[in-house]
Formats: sequence, structure tokens, C-alpha cells
Amino acid sequence: HASHASHASHASHHSEGDSAGRQLLQWLEEQGAEVSRALDVVSDPTLGRELVVLREVEEGEELIKVPPEMCIPADDPQDDGDGEDVRLALAVLRVWDEEFWQAYRAVWPSESVLRQILPVHWPESRFQEFPSMPRLQAQVASRRQLLSEVAKRKNLDLERL
Repeated sequence: HASHASHASHASHHSEGDSAGRQLLQWLEEQGAEVSRALDVVSDPTLGRELVVLREVEEGEELIKVPPEMCIPADDPQDDGDGEDVRLALAVLRVWDEEFWQAYRAVWPSESVLRQILPVHWPESRFQEFPSMPRLQAQVASRRQLLSEVAKRKNLDLERL
């Protein structure tokens, strides 16, 4: 897609290579994934870590092909109403301490960054900064309730979700 290629070109002038991201791409290849040489990982001061293309890519061109065993499987949907994002969070927590996933974990935002950017972790006072989003606080309250219920049901520390 031409716009992605021009963005990547633009990003490479203002961004620096991201060593953890590049190590992840190398690790993926070592584990049997196919990673296009058109890809790079850069760190942008504004946008953070980005996966970018270095050249124009053709429509339908495979950029990353990951074998199923390289995917962290979420539990099958049940009638618990947890939602896909919660099932994925639980799957990630299951493999959190496994050495195999170290290269993947190295590119995740830190817990402190997540607490700053995810509204579910914000103190109540922070919502006053977003008067144009009146439903946000109610949605976050609903999500907090769901996470609390899941933590109790799965016997997990709520802070880890």
C-alpha cells in the first residue's frame, strides 16, 4: 500500500531502530515464522514502537506468516460473557513467566505505561480531563466490574488483569 510505504519512509527519517522489536522479528524467524525483509521496527518519540514497511508492498503480499504454535491461544469462548479481550489477557497471563516468550514480552509496554494509558487503571479524577467523552467513565466502571468478577472466578490477582 503506497501510503504505508511513504509513512515508513517518513518514519525512518524521524525514528530510530528499535532493538527489542528487531530482536522479536529475529526470534520469530528462528522459531519458524516467515518475516518479510520489507519490515522493520522503529521507535518514534510520539507514536512509540511501530512496525513499518521499508518499501512499497503489493496487495496480498505476505509480510509475516506465523505458525500456529507461535500464537498464544485464548480460551475458547464460553457463555461467561468475558469477551475476547479478557480471554486474551488471561492467555497472556498464563504464559507470562515462560522463558520461551521473553522476546515477545520485551516489546510489551511496561506495567506503569499501561496504567497511564488504559482508562481502566485511571483514578476517578483523570476522567475530568475528558469532558467530551461522558460515557467513558461509565464504560470503565462496567469493565472494572467485569474484571473483578473474572479475577474472583479465576482466582487471580485483580491487579494483574
